[in-house]
Amino acid sequence: MTVDTTAPVISFNTVAGDDVINNVEHTQAQIISGTATGAVAGDRLVVTIAGQQYVTSTDASGNWSVGVPASVISGLADGTVTISATITDSAGNSSTQTHNVQVNTAAVSLSVSTISGDNIINAAEAGSALTLSGTGTNFAAGTVVTVLLNGKGYSATIQNNGSWSVNVPAADVAALADGTSYTVSASAQDSAGNSATASRSVAVDLTAPVISINTVSTDDRLNAAEQQQPLTLNGSTSAEVGQTVTVTFGGKTYTATVAANGTWALNVPAADLAALGQGAQTITASVNDRAGNPGQTTHALTVDTVAPTVTIATVAGDDIINNAEQLAGQTISGTTTAEVGQTVTVTFNGQSWTATVGSGGSWSVFIPAQQFAGLSDGSYTISATVSDQAGNPGSASRGVTLNGDVPTVTINTFAGDDVVNAAEHGTSLVISGTTTAPVGQTLTLTLNGKTYTTTVQTGGSWSYTLGSADVTSLADGNAYVINASVSNAIGNTGSSNHTITVDLSAPAMGINIDSLQADTGLSASDFITSVSPVVVNGSLTAALASNETAQISIDGGVTWTTLTVTGTTWRYNDSRTLTDGNYLYQVRVIDAAGNVGATDSQNVVIDTIAPDPAVKTIAISAITTDTGLITNDFVTSDTTLAVSGTLGAALSAGEFAQISIDGGTTWQNLSVSGLTWTWLDGRTLTDGNYNYQVRVIDTAGNIGATASQIVTVDTTAPLASKNHRHCWHQR
Repeated sequence: MTVDTTAPVISFNTVAGDDVINNVEHTQAQIISGTATGAVAGDRLVVTIAGQQYVTSTDASGNWSVGVPASVISGLADGTVTISATITDSAGNSSTQTHNVQVNTAAVSLSVSTISGDNIINAAEAGSALTLSGTGTNFAAGTVVTVLLNGKGYSATIQNNGSWSVNVPAADVAALADGTSYTVSASAQDSAGNSATASRSVAVDLTAPVISINTVSTDDRLNAAEQQQPLTLNGSTSAEVGQTVTVTFGGKTYTATVAANGTWALNVPAADLAALGQGAQTITASVNDRAGNPGQTTHALTVDTVAPTVTIATVAGDDIINNAEQLAGQTISGTTTAEVGQTVTVTFNGQSWTATVGSGGSWSVFIPAQQFAGLSDGSYTISATVSDQAGNPGSASRGVTLNGDVPTVTINTFAGDDVVNAAEHGTSLVISGTTTAPVGQTLTLTLNGKTYTTTVQTGGSWSYTLGSADVTSLADGNAYVINASVSNAIGNTGSSNHTITVDLSAPAMGINIDSLQADTGLSASDFITSVSPVVVNGSLTAALASNETAQISIDGGVTWTTLTVTGTTWRYNDSRTLTDGNYLYQVRVIDAAGNVGATDSQNVVIDTIAPDPAVKTIAISAITTDTGLITNDFVTSDTTLAVSGTLGAALSAGEFAQISIDGGTTWQNLSVSGLTWTWLDGRTLTDGNYNYQVRVIDTAGNIGATASQIVTVDTTAPLASKNHRHCWHQR
């Protein structure tokens, strides 16, 4: 017999690799295992965890293990969990051993802070070490954070406040390529094995923005006029939209914002421009791109607000231009302080000539003889203007005297319009004009190969009556030149030409007055109306030519007004407020020469006074046959009616009595005898009510008295009652 009183001794293996169940392991099944010293194969072992028991047995080596499902592991709360194991050997000896594990499922996280202030490394930052930093949540102080950038790793340590940082050496930063984006990644793991990662993109932008300043004030020169108003400075840049452009100019600073198309602009106040000194000025414009890379440019501007001087030398030796000098033409010259190559403009008698400034500031122009021809003697002004390269203007003037005494001659408009029409062609016509030649001088006229003479009258007027035979000799469709010439006392001759034409052909199309816009008379075409103002409509038999017009006269042909024609129709709005009466409208077609073609006329009657309704009353007095119970109750069984009535006074000429049987849509004239009228309704009427309307109206459509009457036609007898005989007997 063997006595065994010694129980096996249990030991536990490490659970989950480190006796800590982390956040990942907390979702998984776990193996609890160990050994039992002194046990033999088959000894029974019970493992208890979280109130759950799992039974196993030892193997020949004393090893044992049980599987705890994920559903039990995931139910374990964070903190210390005690696992117990009890073994019983075949002799009944038992022992218990416990083992503690930690449950740590707290979530950890990492973050990477903004890099270099804007997640962009610019040129200045690329030459220095770069600090990468961030924070860690639920990590113990001292936890190592591994940071990767551009294939290189760096280590940082989480501090007590959860922050971490590491410096990337300047050499590693310099190795980052311009225009490339990189990912900074950070990772860490806590003591329970819980891990977290974070990342952030950083771009490398080492290219400075380009900035330019456009030409200032069109020529990079600021003149006196431009200095008195705000100056726009503008340009373009490759910097991003919204970046600030800083401009320094004249010791002051201005800012602008980059627009969507890369342009920028700002205004410099006139007060700041006024403070600028003469000569060269420098404008500096600078801008930073979003990465912080700076760009800068300069632009030269010249301030020139001093106007150039210009002089005009003595003309013709004594500033007096005689007849010979006028016939030869004159050179006008002078000097200026404007730069070589600038343009001098010389003006004389409304005409201008230009010269280019030569070396030493000299200039000259030639005024040809024809510019003096016909000018009266007297004082004239020659002016010269020039602008320097900055645009500042300078000017000078010089008075000269003309003493050529060449008379001027003018020829007045001939035949009223310089056109001889058919009506004028057979009459005598006057040629007239004026001249500066003395009174009594002979003036010579030439026309159509013939010469005529007349004498200058007081005041310089002259005239000659061209006989009807000479006028008739002028051919239709031709143009002729009238020449007039006259000499003064010293023999200087002046002359003038004047062109006239002959047009004897009248327009061929016809013209008609067709209607009134509001013809209120009894006929739509009787030209009688009660409406004023009047609108007259008409037509042409063909379209007008470019030199033809249609005209209307409302004063018997004294004056004529041009009509507006559309195609071959016209309309005239007579704006007068016309009183009652007759008005004559005349129309005609006329060409530019005054040749009158077709004509038409029409008398229009305005009548706005209606027949007096208080005197000339109208009434419906009876029908035939009126079969109603009451006389003149206008109830009848007659289906073919005659209606009769009366007037309060006899109708005057142009007045009518009318009747309507369709509600006033149409009207028929009544036959009136003295003060009575009768009208036969030719319809065969069915039972029902019929409205008869009557009125007094004049030829212009003015309505006086009115009346109406409802007539009832009833041809159906009442139905007899079956009890009628019985009721009679009872009575």
